[in-house]
Amino acid sequence: MNCTRTIPYWNKWVKKYADKDVVFVSIHTPEVDAERVVENVKKYIEKEKLLFPVLIDNDKANWKKWRNQWWPSTYLIDKKGRVRGRWDGELNYKDSGAFRDVEQGIELLRREK
Repeated sequence: MNCTRTIPYWNKWVKKYADKDVVFVSIHTPEVDAERVVENVKKYIEKEKLLFPVLIDNDKANWKKWRNQWWPSTYLIDKKGRVRGRWDGELNYKDSGAFRDVEQGIELLRREK
């Protein structure tokens, strides 16, 4: 559910920055057994109309490497590959407005040389 509530922000950014120097990638790490079934993930991607590529991380290799604890986690990575921002959980949980911070971060990174 947390990812489902955050997808509209990600899809909006994919459209907004489609012809810009921004790349969006998702890494799916299953929380429950049904989410390990790749066909289920594909159906979810279609149903939710995700506009970005989704890597399947069934063995939690990426999850562990990034030391994730929450679904979803959103990262901003600069042009040199450095993590410059991280948000755990829904981007508007209880009207937090964290999605605004992410978008500001995207804009800041775009202006960097």
